[in-house]
Amino acid sequence: MKQRLSPVNTKKGQQKPWTRFCLYAGLGLMLFSALLYAIYYITMDREFYVDQDFFGKETYKELFTLEQEKEPYADLIRQAEEALAFVGSSEEAQSRFGILSAYCATEEAVAESRGTMKVLNAGVEGDSGFVWIAYTQEHRDAEGNLVQSRGTEQQRILSRWTTEYREGTWVVTEIRENRR
Repeated sequence: MKQRLSPVNTKKGQQKPWTRFCLYAGLGLMLFSALLYAIYYITMDREFYVDQDFFGKETYKELFTLEQEKEPYADLIRQAEEALAFVGSSEEAQSRFGILSAYCATEEAVAESRGTMKVLNAGVEGDSGFVWIAYTQEHRDAEGNLVQSRGTEQQRILSRWTTEYREGTWVVTEIRENRR
């Protein structure tokens, strides 16, 4: 009776070459992915480590989870970007943007507002969730002179939004940020 060859009993010449290649390729991809993940989060932690005490360690850890549920918040992010560029009265800002009016330029001296906003992480749990963003903002007068700024490209402002799902849409119920 012939004995079947198990992987342990397989002779070296009988092993299929693609099996070993696939194994090494898979391990290589896993290591490469882990390296990219580490580089991304180490860089982000370097930029925002000063905010850890402000938010608290447990809340700050949310920033580094793999939730990344940004899609439900697409309209909310678009609205926040509009608020970042808005210049007008406090009343109009409040009626159009609600709590996101905190990002609006409402001072009379401001003629232009521009900035950048990037979603770092977002998560949803039922009808509530969170969004972490990093942003910069500049307010300029009619002559183009800087009136006010928040953050820089090297040190953006970290902001955490608490969100709720109300009447078919996501809304921000709280904004927390350390405006250093």
